[in-house]
Amino acid sequence: MPVDIRVENDSAQRLARDLSAMGARGKRMIRSAVNETGRSVRTNVSKRLREVITLKSSEIRDQVSLRRAGDLTNPTASVTLRRKPVPLIRFQVRPRQPDPKRKLPVLVKVYQNRPAERDARAFVARMASGHVGVFRRMGRGRLPIVEKTGPTPLGVFENEPGIERTVLREADEKLTQNLSRKLDFLLRGVGRA
Repeated sequence: MPVDIRVENDSAQRLARDLSAMGARGKRMIRSAVNETGRSVRTNVSKRLREVITLKSSEIRDQVSLRRAGDLTNPTASVTLRRKPVPLIRFQVRPRQPDPKRKLPVLVKVYQNRPAERDARAFVARMASGHVGVFRRMGRGRLPIVEKTGPTPLGVFENEPGIERTVLREADEKLTQNLSRKLDFLLRGVGRA
């Protein structure tokens, strides 16, 4: 699901119009402001998702990609979340390592605001490849086993109320701030852009 960063609110459009009037350098500044906002949005998406799920920020960041604005005529950056399954072991799980003598159920905490859930039929195992995961037997026999997965960051982003709205509002504010800073830089000719 992409979150596009465009110059859409009134104050940002006014600032972009002022920058465009300054020629090619002004247009490059607009593109730079949009790209800086894109990086900020990518970080913000990760931060908002971490408030909801117990996944590490590096795991979330791996599923959030940024396509930077390259075109000077219509600079648009896009932040996209991928729907890639996340192994349950990447969330808060006890035990973290396999213990064949363990008789207690596996404890899994996926959501920050909910208690850990017990799964008596799940177990932690190390595969021949070295991968450690939370598995469950399918059927009565020892095999086959299936690795359990948790919710994807995209699924959480879509289903949790308010995350998308908050991210878009903060993106608008950040874009206006970045455009204002770039315009100040060009008008004054000093300072950091």
